[in-house]
Amino acid sequence: MFKTIYGEYESEIVEKKSKFIGKVKAIGTELEAKEYISTQRKIYYDARHIVYGYILGKEEKRYSDDGEPSLTAGVPILKILEHGNFFYTIVIVVRYFGGILLGTGGLSRAYSLAAQKVLEQAIILENEEYERVAINFRYEFFSKINNELRKNNCYVEEIIYDTEVRVIFYVRENFYDNILEKIGEILGKKIFTEKVKVIGTIYDKKFISYGDRNG
Repeated sequence: MFKTIYGEYESEIVEKKSKFIGKVKAIGTELEAKEYISTQRKIYYDARHIVYGYILGKEEKRYSDDGEPSLTAGVPILKILEHGNFFYTIVIVVRYFGGILLGTGGLSRAYSLAAQKVLEQAIILENEEYERVAINFRYEFFSKINNELRKNNCYVEEIIYDTEVRVIFYVRENFYDNILEKIGEILGKKIFTEKVKVIGTIYDKKFISYGDRNG
């Protein structure tokens, strides 16, 4: 599917006395991207250039050269993200000018390298298709169903105790039929679920999702 990152990372390179600080972060919306860019502008208020590239969904891509020669800064960053199949990710590269001109080719290489290096620092998440499933059943079946979910690497998001137990969980799409069959065997009947397709991954004991199936 596609990749995102977990957390926020920073790295630095120096090219002919110019310092390039790379920053990378996962984002969910364009508003988040704009807010992150605004925050970095305040932090690095004395930098010569604050260049960025970000990708949300397949048709949602933005970049800025921020005063560098056209196509020498933001586009190289964007190409690194595209080549790595990253979505819902922003890379910012802050440049402190060192007094030596790099030329258009040198600038493109420097911004590409800065983007590459910061991505190498990041925890990268591989996103897959999941089903977000909700099922209801009697209390007596809870222990067996809960064990089955955990055996099949499902992520249980919520358990609601009412007249029946309601469990909301995530399962990889290609395991959905299998887990449904096993739950049906426990209950002794065919079951009906509420489900929604999402794209995401399970990491650090939680489900992380950006975008939808078409994202």
